[in-house]
Amino acid sequence: MNSYPQKHRAALVLAAVLSAQSSAFAQASVSRRAQFVPQAPNVPSAPRAPIDSLKGHLAVDVALRLLGSSDGADRRRAFELLGALGSAQALDLLVKVFDNGGAARSVRDRLVAIRALARHAQVPAVRELLVRVMDGVGSSPEHGDPLDPMIEQAAGLALAASGTREALDALGKKLRQPSHVAEVARDALLAHPPPSLAPILNAHG
Repeated sequence: MNSYPQKHRAALVLAAVLSAQSSAFAQASVSRRAQFVPQAPNVPSAPRAPIDSLKGHLAVDVALRLLGSSDGADRRRAFELLGALGSAQALDLLVKVFDNGGAARSVRDRLVAIRALARHAQVPAVRELLVRVMDGVGSSPEHGDPLDPMIEQAAGLALAASGTREALDALGKKLRQPSHVAEVARDALLAHPPPSLAPILNAHG
């Protein structure tokens, strides 16, 4: 009996996403026509030097020390540092702060950690965590905090912004859930309309 409302809600969301896509394309077209002006020749910019391996290891060591701090501000600095590094080791450490007994001990910790991970949503382990966070992993329902919805929204937005097939498939599945998670997925897709609706339409579960 509940399948019709869920399908109907998903259909409405897809229609809204299509509308958002059409509006975005139209605005982009008008903008290109209205703002066409001769541009100065492109001057190649100097390539960004990769983070020195030794410096990267030292930065991870600093982050590890901060992760063990009893001071929340120190832990949050560690989250931001690991997110900025973006190496496989740094992201592995950052994902693990959500484990039971991990360094993300407070709701504010979790929000900062999710925001640090957001730019890396295309990484499989990060994407899987973001999907779990949308379901409330790490939150405390019995002690509901006003920041918990912001954490779920940040996770959904990161998935939608990544635009990967796997992320869109996950959001498509969330749209079909009879809970507030469907609204989080809807808002994320409306904020970042995907180039193709196929992953969402074909999502099952």
